[in-house]
Amino acid sequence: MIELNAEQVREKIKKGEDFILDCYAPWCGPCKVMMPMLESASSQITNLGVYKYNVDSDSELTMQLGVRGVPTIKGFKSGQEVFNKVGIMQTKEIIDLSSKIING
Repeated sequence: MIELNAEQVREKIKKGEDFILDCYAPWCGPCKVMMPMLESASSQITNLGVYKYNVDSDSELTMQLGVRGVPTIKGFKSGQEVFNKVGIMQTKEIIDLSSKIING
Protein backbone atom coordinates (compact mmCIF):
# COMPACT_ATOMS: atom_id res chain seq x y z
CA MET A 1 0.00 0.00 0.00
CA ILE A 2 1.35 3.39 -0.98
CA GLU A 3 1.62 6.24 1.51
CA LEU A 4 0.71 9.64 0.11
CA ASN A 5 1.91 13.00 1.35
CA ALA A 6 -0.50 15.91 1.75
CA GLU A 7 0.22 17.33 -1.70
CA GLN A 8 -0.44 13.98 -3.36
CA VAL A 9 -3.77 13.65 -1.51
CA ARG A 10 -4.79 17.16 -2.57
CA GLU A 11 -3.82 16.40 -6.17
CA LYS A 12 -5.87 13.18 -6.31
CA ILE A 13 -8.92 15.02 -4.96
CA LYS A 14 -8.38 17.95 -7.34
CA LYS A 15 -8.06 15.60 -10.33
CA GLY A 16 -11.30 13.88 -9.32
CA GLU A 17 -9.75 10.46 -8.83
CA ASP A 18 -11.60 7.57 -7.19
CA PHE A 19 -9.74 6.13 -4.20
CA ILE A 20 -9.81 5.00 -0.59
CA LEU A 21 -7.68 6.86 1.95
CA ASP A 22 -6.62 5.44 5.30
CA CYS A 23 -5.98 8.39 7.60
CA TYR A 24 -3.70 7.07 10.34
CA ALA A 25 -1.06 8.08 12.86
CA PRO A 26 2.15 6.12 13.54
CA TRP A 27 1.54 6.26 17.31
CA CYS A 28 -2.04 4.93 17.03
CA GLY A 29 -2.54 1.43 18.42
CA PRO A 30 -5.85 0.77 16.61
CA CYS A 31 -4.22 1.92 13.35
CA LYS A 32 -1.50 -0.71 13.81
CA VAL A 33 -4.13 -3.36 14.55
CA MET A 34 -6.09 -2.47 11.41
CA MET A 35 -3.10 -2.30 9.04
CA PRO A 36 -3.07 -6.04 8.12
CA MET A 37 -6.80 -5.92 7.33
CA LEU A 38 -6.31 -2.81 5.22
CA GLU A 39 -3.39 -4.37 3.35
CA SER A 40 -5.47 -7.50 2.69
CA ALA A 41 -8.39 -5.41 1.42
CA SER A 42 -6.01 -3.36 -0.73
CA SER A 43 -4.70 -6.51 -2.44
CA GLN A 44 -8.29 -7.62 -3.17
CA ILE A 45 -9.54 -4.23 -4.44
CA THR A 46 -7.85 -4.28 -7.83
CA ASN A 47 -9.82 -1.56 -9.64
CA LEU A 48 -9.40 1.22 -7.08
CA GLY A 49 -6.42 2.84 -5.38
CA VAL A 50 -6.08 2.31 -1.62
CA TYR A 51 -3.64 4.68 0.07
CA LYS A 52 -2.38 5.70 3.51
CA TYR A 53 -2.01 9.26 4.81
CA ASN A 54 -0.22 10.17 8.06
CA VAL A 55 -2.48 12.75 9.73
CA ASP A 56 0.47 14.13 11.69
CA SER A 57 2.28 15.13 8.49
CA ASP A 58 0.06 18.12 7.62
CA SER A 59 -2.39 19.46 10.18
CA GLU A 60 -4.01 21.79 7.64
CA LEU A 61 -5.02 18.95 5.30
CA THR A 62 -6.04 16.79 8.24
CA MET A 63 -8.42 19.56 9.36
CA GLN A 64 -9.70 20.09 5.80
CA LEU A 65 -10.47 16.37 5.56
CA GLY A 66 -12.35 16.58 8.86
CA VAL A 67 -10.33 13.82 10.52
CA ARG A 68 -11.14 13.86 14.23
CA GLY A 69 -10.01 10.39 15.19
CA VAL A 70 -7.80 7.64 13.82
CA PRO A 71 -8.03 5.33 12.09
CA THR A 72 -10.41 7.02 9.66
CA ILE A 73 -11.18 5.51 6.27
CA LYS A 74 -12.43 7.91 3.61
CA GLY A 75 -13.69 7.13 0.14
CA PHE A 76 -13.53 9.56 -2.75
CA LYS A 77 -15.39 9.40 -6.07
CA SER A 78 -14.82 12.07 -8.69
CA GLY A 79 -13.07 14.20 -6.07
CA GLN A 80 -16.01 14.08 -3.64
CA GLU A 81 -16.04 12.26 -0.33
CA VAL A 82 -18.59 9.44 -0.42
CA PHE A 83 -17.89 7.82 2.94
CA ASN A 84 -16.09 8.45 6.21
CA LYS A 85 -15.70 5.64 8.75
CA VAL A 86 -13.86 6.00 12.04
CA GLY A 87 -12.45 3.04 13.98
CA ILE A 88 -11.10 -0.41 13.31
CA MET A 89 -12.69 -2.16 10.35
CA GLN A 90 -12.38 -5.73 9.11
CA THR A 91 -11.18 -6.60 5.61
CA LYS A 92 -14.68 -7.42 4.37
CA GLU A 93 -16.05 -4.09 5.63
CA ILE A 94 -13.36 -2.19 3.73
CA ILE A 95 -14.03 -4.19 0.56
CA ASP A 96 -17.78 -3.61 0.94
CA LEU A 97 -17.17 0.14 1.28
CA SER A 98 -15.18 0.15 -1.95
CA SER A 99 -18.37 -0.76 -3.82
CA LYS A 100 -19.80 2.66 -2.86
CA ILE A 101 -17.09 4.18 -5.02
CA ILE A 102 -16.95 1.60 -7.79
CA ASN A 103 -20.72 1.17 -8.20
CA GLY A 104 -21.70 4.71 -7.28
